[in-house]
Amino acid sequence: MDTEWFIELIRPTVRGGSVSLEKAWEVLQSLNIPISYIHFETIFKGVEQTSTLHTNRKGLKEIYYTLVYRKEFTDIFLRYSKDGQYLSTEDLLRFLIREQLEERATMDTASALIREHQITRPGMKKGYMSMEGFARMMTSPDMYIFKKRDKKVNQNMNLPLCHYFISSSHNTYLSSDQLVGKSELTAYASALLGGCRCVEIDCWDGPNNEPIVTHGGTLTSKLLFKDVLEIIKTCAFAKSPYPIILSVENHCNPSQKDVMAVHLKNILGDMLVTQPLRKDGEYVLPSPEQLKHKILIKDKIYYKNTATSTSEESEEEDDPDSCPINSFTTPRKRRRPKENVRTHKTPKWKLGRTSKVPKMEMSDEMLTLSTYVIYVKATKFQSFDHSKNTQKFDQSTSLSENKARKLSECSAADFVAHTTRFFTRIYPKGTRVDSSNYNPQPFWNVGCQMVSLNFQTAGISMDLERGKFRSNGGCGYILKPEFLRNLKSKFDPHTSVKNFRPAVLTIQILRGNQLVLNTETAKGLTLDPYVTVEIHGVPLDEAKQQTKVKKRNSFNPEWNQTLAFTIQCPELALVRFCVENQKAMSVSEIIGQNTLSMTSMSRGFRQVPLYKKNGDILRSSTLFVHVNF
Repeated sequence: MDTEWFIELIRPTVRGGSVSLEKAWEVLQSLNIPISYIHFETIFKGVEQTSTLHTNRKGLKEIYYTLVYRKEFTDIFLRYSKDGQYLSTEDLLRFLIREQLEERATMDTASALIREHQITRPGMKKGYMSMEGFARMMTSPDMYIFKKRDKKVNQNMNLPLCHYFISSSHNTYLSSDQLVGKSELTAYASALLGGCRCVEIDCWDGPNNEPIVTHGGTLTSKLLFKDVLEIIKTCAFAKSPYPIILSVENHCNPSQKDVMAVHLKNILGDMLVTQPLRKDGEYVLPSPEQLKHKILIKDKIYYKNTATSTSEESEEEDDPDSCPINSFTTPRKRRRPKENVRTHKTPKWKLGRTSKVPKMEMSDEMLTLSTYVIYVKATKFQSFDHSKNTQKFDQSTSLSENKARKLSECSAADFVAHTTRFFTRIYPKGTRVDSSNYNPQPFWNVGCQMVSLNFQTAGISMDLERGKFRSNGGCGYILKPEFLRNLKSKFDPHTSVKNFRPAVLTIQILRGNQLVLNTETAKGLTLDPYVTVEIHGVPLDEAKQQTKVKKRNSFNPEWNQTLAFTIQCPELALVRFCVENQKAMSVSEIIGQNTLSMTSMSRGFRQVPLYKKNGDILRSSTLFVHVNF
């Protein structure tokens, strides 16, 4: 193998015939070789075998070989190299087409990869790729499992807003629990910079006529509404140019609503949508493309002597235990008021598309605030039939997870028909005082646009959220499949998928590399790792398989196991790779995970980077797999 270049590179570093551990670390870092310090230190001590923490040129070269000449790479390299030294452009192209299943790859594709990853002088002169260059390529983002195409916005962004899944946060201001937790401005910044496009603001009356943001009736700390708007303005479009929805749960009195309106206009300025974009007679929501760099307000419509024209259900309410009948009409304890025969007043529940709203005198402040509620007007959900007959295209409903779950289980096709037309937001039930999360997948399955989660709480729900919204450039908007957008759709995730053409997904779990537990107590310990692959999607696709446990090997565990899944509905399927460490008594702890949409998976030999619980990447910890479907 061609290593003279490496000897020349380290010559200035080796002083007096030796090199220190720290200098060796600097050399490998400069070469951009992915390695954790824990594993590097172990290898270094094993090579020099003294207590001086120094090694010579030969020892440093041996460390380099250990890290670069990984068996899983050398086997592939030698299979395609004619002389065992280099890959020609033709050799590399054969590899890309046969192994990576990149049918559109060309000689130009192969040449570009060689220019990018080849670092040895002889290879660069000849336009060939050495083993070092091949290893660099195989560990680079070019060979990650996540498709390069999906790192950028690549979906049609010109359809109505209701045709997209939207990354949504619940109680965004909280950094912990919902009883005594701290409210922080940084929570808004974190959500927005992570791609979230719908954040929640719970507004209450504050001192000095200044509205505050807090979880009402609890000991959670408070933020000024105007400060929340300032941080939103600062971070709004740093990650994504597409519209932000401010989901306002408003408990303020008329005077402080007026202050809210003033702050909205003064702080957000031209970002705020204050009038419809549509032409007269055009009853359809605008597209994300039309609303780039704009902020929408989701709130009720306020009148002087009544809370709202069609009041939205409060998030403090929870749905009944029993499953309502007759298309889930309002339960008994929420009976519709009887019509007042003597005054001939129309009850609020009848107001909709087929009934004109009675003329009511508006106070100036309420009128001002309500005029900023343009495309996401909060209205109370009563039944699918009621929404179909009365709900307007620019009205939105919110459902607690309990009510939404019953609807998705008992009347999924009706739920899908509803979400093809109208915005629907799902929020956690009120008893989740610890800010835990529900499983978002069942609600995506029926097309709910805003499935709101507690972003501050790590776990599988947030893994799914991050994995789903990594696609389409991480812009926070994912175009729903056609069967969740078509107004004539009869899709039911429980039954309709039986008519779909299934895909067979096979995943060979080959090796792990430099697995490290993200805990201080586990630092430097030898692990007993295994890999679990989970499928999250429609009920028929839900599955989970795992490899055997590899004892006492965290540096390069080898599994060579094939896991196979039949996927009925790939468009809704999420694939979650989870690497765990088996502890005593069969208890496991997560080393890292990676979740992505099946439609965003590349085929062939791929690296699977692993992520921590908070979503940060584990720089050197990866899985090496082969994927086909």
